Amino acid sequence: MEFMTTIPQRIILSRTDNLGDVVLTLPMAGLLKEKFPNCYIAFLGKKYTESLIKSCIHIDEFLDFEKLQTLDKTYLKTFDTIFFVFPHHQISIFFAKLKIKNRIGTNRRFFHWYSCTKLVNLTRKNSGSHESLLNLKLLRPFINISPIKISDIPKYYGLNKIDPLSENFSHLLDKNKFNLIFHTKSKGSAREWSLEKYVQLGQKLDQEKYNIIITGQESEREEIEEKLLKKNEKFLNAIGLFQLNEFISFLNQVDGFISASTGPLHISAALEKKTIGIFPAKKNI
Repeated sequence: MEFMTTIPQRIILSRTDNLGDVVLTLPMAGLLKEKFPNCYIAFLGKKYTESLIKSCIHIDEFLDFEKLQTLDKTYLKTFDTIFFVFPHHQISIFFAKLKIKNRIGTNRRFFHWYSCTKLVNLTRKNSGSHESLLNLKLLRPFINISPIKISDIPKYYGLNKIDPLSENFSHLLDKNKFNLIFHTKSKGSAREWSLEKYVQLGQKLDQEKYNIIITGQESEREEIEEKLLKKNEKFLNAIGLFQLNEFISFLNQVDGFISASTGPLHISAALEKKTIGIFPAKKNI
């Protein structure tokens, strides 16, 4: 692929799906800032991901996808480049009508054929590549990404604008132990380990060394309390306590994290905590 001769100055990264996928898009911003230090980057995403986006030093602005039609079109026209990281028909047509100069997306979506100015040959299914590396391939019109390996990814996350942890949650941490989160559920977004498996793991860990904290959504409370917390009274119950920005601050203070393939798992990894993800034994997963 030939490199585009123009340097992107004002860039939008469009990723309007779930939290974990948004985390794995952040390295695109890190690499863009490395190659083009003076560029300005906005992130178009779902409202609930805003606090994550604002924790990233590489992103200058958050744009709320849910308010797309009411955003100032004159302002949006000041951007010269948009990457459609998550293909979305409405978004691609919207920015095509605004005549943003550089509109980059995968060639695997028919609507990109008439809404993008540059198509990238990119297939995710059965690629064998990590999602973060696949996202970087969209930068190929501007950047040679071939030298970048999966081991390079952590330096591009940039989660360095994290709020201090509120004292309301400090009682959950034990400075004399390894603070370990069991995030047991995924709201159905991933194949989960059974709660009984977490009970067994907790029994095998020396609780004089490990401070085990159970996190999850309020909607998951009843099942987790019945099947997990009642089986081990030393587990700390932090279910439903956090807003996302607070959870990110809490993750930044713990030592380790275990869960299925969830957004918090990827945040933990991006924060370079000791992170164990439990995945089904399928090649593409």
